[in-house]
Amino acid sequence: MKLEKYLEIRYIYILSIVNCALMIYIFKVDVSFDSYTYIDAWSTFQGGSIDKWRTPVYPMFLGITKFVCGDNYLWCVVFIQNLVYLVSIKYFFFLMQYSVENKKISLAFTFFYALYPCVSTYNCCIVTESLAVSGAIFLLYSIVKLYTSKKTVFGFFPFFWLLFLIFLRPAVVYLLPVTMVWWCIIVIKRKGACDKPFICGMVGTILVSIILFVYIIMFKGSYGVFAPSGVGLINKYAIAKAANLIDLNATKREQLLFYQEAEKYINEMGMDNFSDLVSLSINQNKAKYAMRIIQNVRNASEENLFEPSYLNGYIGVVSNIIGAKIKMLYFLFIFYFLFLLRWMIKHRDIPFFSCLLFMIGISNYIVIVIASPGEYGRLSLPAIPVYLIMVGQLLRMIRMKTIAEVKFV
Repeated sequence: MKLEKYLEIRYIYILSIVNCALMIYIFKVDVSFDSYTYIDAWSTFQGGSIDKWRTPVYPMFLGITKFVCGDNYLWCVVFIQNLVYLVSIKYFFFLMQYSVENKKISLAFTFFYALYPCVSTYNCCIVTESLAVSGAIFLLYSIVKLYTSKKTVFGFFPFFWLLFLIFLRPAVVYLLPVTMVWWCIIVIKRKGACDKPFICGMVGTILVSIILFVYIIMFKGSYGVFAPSGVGLINKYAIAKAANLIDLNATKREQLLFYQEAEKYINEMGMDNFSDLVSLSINQNKAKYAMRIIQNVRNASEENLFEPSYLNGYIGVVSNIIGAKIKMLYFLFIFYFLFLLRWMIKHRDIPFFSCLLFMIGISNYIVIVIASPGEYGRLSLPAIPVYLIMVGQLLRMIRMKTIAEVKFV
């Protein structure tokens, strides 16, 4: 019996369904400290106010699920997240085939995405990671669909998924400038010609940017800080604290752990006053703050790229054996850029999707090392599909006789 007989997406789906069921059976519903902030945020939004810590998409998802499913709604949340993840496998496989044009490589990477204990472990967690990964795949697919079909009706979907992701997880705000640059690349590629579908896509990105700006203005009106949430301020404080830039004695307060300390100060001082204190400390010690960012880069390089939410049992064993460090991204970015540049010079063309992948991949990395004090493996999750597709394209080059024959898209 030939192995090729089983090289079909349906067999990956069978294994993935079993894997998701196993994850639910073993880990059930994982509720963390962050989970309660999302649960509490729904009450805040219901009261007509903007929540201090969370943007509305995930709290709304939890609230609607609770309304429909009742007291056991968190089990329903876990089921929905697993279901959405299973749906995303199909679209990830499409993106791999579109980008790599090799069925075996596409199936191999789809198998990895579907069964490696990374994203699948977050499906049982009441946090945004699971939907962020699936949503990133749906966004990429909707962009490809718009580009290939050139039908105006598909212009809505990039707008929807971009809006969904920005208000699910504000850390992916880099998607706004990246997609805007991408639309400009399309205009250049088409020598200034813009048809209705691409106008719809560009207008969608501009509209999401306006909606986010309005939300930030509302947040500033409530809390005095120009930001979509207070989480970024806590991260900024944690980085400054790690760099020894915050003089706690000057504020006459006891020293606590980073996040608890920041939240206490915000509650006592007000978010605007605390933000001014942190910004002043950083502005007076820019060199030390910059050195801390460099240290973040070093720390991030040693963390696992495919970081699961659980490290116990066989998941920890698999992660330690097969896992890759984030520093592997440095080589990925360098080689991908060089091959991409060589291809563009040789063919005198702009591979629109490959450029989009590169911009998203490197932007995600830059944002997490600049704006977060740690947990870089978890924060890399929304870009995991992008990194896998990029690696798949590079492997495709190895299989070809010459690099020039590879079709960047």
